[in-house]
Amino acid sequence: MLPLLFTFYLLGCGGSADRSAEEQTATDTAQRESPVGTGLNVDGPTQITGLLQTSGLQPHEAKALGLPEGGYQLLSQTAYFLKGSDTLKAYLGQCITLSGQMQEGWQQEQEQSGEQTTYNRGLFVVDEIHPQLYSYCHYTDTLLTQPQGREITYNGQVERMQRPAPDIAYDYQLRLQKPYRDENNPVAPGSLVHTLPLIPGSFEVLSTLEAAVRQDKQLRIEGIQHQGYAESQAVWVTAADSLAL
Repeated sequence: MLPLLFTFYLLGCGGSADRSAEEQTATDTAQRESPVGTGLNVDGPTQITGLLQTSGLQPHEAKALGLPEGGYQLLSQTAYFLKGSDTLKAYLGQCITLSGQMQEGWQQEQEQSGEQTTYNRGLFVVDEIHPQLYSYCHYTDTLLTQPQGREITYNGQVERMQRPAPDIAYDYQLRLQKPYRDENNPVAPGSLVHTLPLIPGSFEVLSTLEAAVRQDKQLRIEGIQHQGYAESQAVWVTAADSLAL
């Protein structure tokens, strides 16, 4: 089983959700047809390809690992914390290829020190960033199986969010059109819920969520609402569609 509960969906790239996302990330340069993940150029630097997301590290964790606060990670078959570039923010949520140096032995060194877990991630120092078509990263890191919970349908605005931890795939949230009171909240019963983290159940859903953020669209979300990270509620999304104006 791959680390971080990675699930690969080898879906077609012709769906409307894929095309919408690709319009946001396509470049004028020709795209190489190489596998997603890690590769070595014989006469050049290491290249890795994946989706760029927030690191999820708390400030004290980033400091202990020698990483920038508010940093980023690249997600593919394996995951890497990133250093060395001040322009990564512009590519958040996109599929990119990074050229640079793999820090061999960094993960083992950090784990052996016992000061701070690496969350099973390596370290990559970035020299160059190359955007790819969104469909090039045809995977999503989400739950392997549908969680137990109740079926829901919500309308609202999809927003990007900071991961609460590196291995908690809360990259998007839904700002509800109609907030509701959570009478079962274990900390504050009856508190008003304005936002819910979204976990894409497929690459098609992931593409739609990312496109909605970039195009400032409201969506109708269908899925399973379940107990999430740190006593929170989250939605495992099975379908996401644009709302009619």
